[in-house]
Order: sequence, then structure tokens, then C-alpha cells
Amino acid sequence: MVEIHYVVALTVKIGDESTTYNVRQGKLSDALASAGIELDEHDIVSLPLDTYLEKDTTVEITDIDFCTETKVESLPFGSDTVYSSD
Repeated sequence: MVEIHYVVALTVKIGDESTTYNVRQGKLSDALASAGIELDEHDIVSLPLDTYLEKDTTVEITDIDFCTETKVESLPFGSDTVYSSD
């Protein structure tokens, strides 16, 4: 049995960088994985990951990173003693 795999050019833009990979025709998710590109759950991809690549394609990825910042701050406070007439 002979298998023929067609190759397409996948240009990936992340920020200001653009790189072109030669990947097999198939789903975008498989093409990104074969190019060694790992997506986080919050990353935004300009095409659906199940898009079938049949021709040269450009995809833009917005890399979303979350960070948590903790700030310790002293707050001025005072106390008042109030006596009731009871």
C-alpha cells in the first residue's frame, strides 16, 4: 500500500514573530502539534483547531498568560471606646 501525504505551508504568527512550517494536510491542531507549538487553554487562535488545512494557511495565535500579584500593605487604623449609658 502506498500512502501519499500532501504538504502545505503553515505560517504561524505569535506577537511580532512569524514562522512558516511545512506540515501535512490535516487538522490545524495536528499541524500545530507537529510544529511543536503547544497551546494553553486561554490562548486565542484565529482559526478553529478543527480547520482542515488543504492549502497554504496563515494562523495568528494570541498568547494569553495570567499572573497573580499579591501586595502587602499596612493600613492606618484606630479604635474608639464608646460607653453606653446603661
